[in-house]
Amino acid sequence: MSKNTEKTEPTHAELIWGSQILDEGFTIIPNIITRNYRNLGMTHGEYAFIALLSTFKHDTKDPYPSQTTLAKLYFGEEYKEENSERAIRKIVNSLKKKTLLRTGKRRNVTSGKFGNSVYSLQPLINACLKLQGEKQIELPVEYDIEWDDEPQEQKVPTVPEQKVPMVPEQKVPVVPEQKVPTKKKREKESIKKKKEKESIYQEIVESNLPVSLQKVLVDRIDRLIIYKIKLIDVELHFNAFKDQYEEREYIYVLQNLIDGDEKPKKFAAVMNNWLKRNRENQNNIPAKSGKQKPIRTEMEQEHMEDKPEKEKSPDDEAVLAEKKKTLEETLKKLKEPNPKRLA
Repeated sequence: MSKNTEKTEPTHAELIWGSQILDEGFTIIPNIITRNYRNLGMTHGEYAFIALLSTFKHDTKDPYPSQTTLAKLYFGEEYKEENSERAIRKIVNSLKKKTLLRTGKRRNVTSGKFGNSVYSLQPLINACLKLQGEKQIELPVEYDIEWDDEPQEQKVPTVPEQKVPMVPEQKVPVVPEQKVPTKKKREKESIKKKKEKESIYQEIVESNLPVSLQKVLVDRIDRLIIYKIKLIDVELHFNAFKDQYEEREYIYVLQNLIDGDEKPKKFAAVMNNWLKRNRENQNNIPAKSGKQKPIRTEMEQEHMEDKPEKEKSPDDEAVLAEKKKTLEETLKKLKEPNPKRLA
């Protein structure tokens, strides 16, 4: 029998699971994690995420799958764009707060820029060692990864105490020479700012916000960083009020808020007040009417009016004739001599 036809003995994993089910590989997860993940402070969903993340760790290097890939594998047929990826970010942030996961950015070998997210399981390993009462391992330093929890060196310039000039001698205080930051430090700060802008730009482009609103935010990335306005706050607020306000009205108020001199401490509260005031100002503007004022007409006096003469009816003529006859008879009697008056 030739060597090619010889049957090799099955591995320990093949004895447990069978060779067919292991064709796509398998993941090694220590039993201490599986049996004690609740004692380590993890929820069921967080443990499932750790198990999924472990499938991308093939050697000593830290895994760096995209959030989209993790979300599709984690939710399966229930995957929904944006909602699923937001849920993955929530799980990652929770594990970081519990000191069970570390994240960073991986430098691209070609461009030299920091891009894909990197996940380190070293904090989870240290938590397991602490659970066993063993000494923890120091985190390795990798120069091609910029970790999110690395402290940034920020030196606060010290202001020298100014001496009060003595009288009568007037002494001008000497202003110390300002130290110019080194070229290396300037480059580091420039890279950091550029990386922050690229990250915010990527979040805006990948968001579900309207294109017109995305353009407003992209043009004002510097203002978003200065005022510390988070995209998630803008997205949640817009979706909550998009049925109450038109898109152009919302964008108009948002532009004025970001371009203003007042730094909003709470974005949602300030935006609510601005939208309300803008709506009230629009309602107070008097509407233009197409009706014209009535033209004033002068009333003519009654004595100035030319009244037509009334036509005399036959009845009126008969009455006048009767009155005339009666008057004539009365005058005739008065002209005749009265015997009683003569006597």
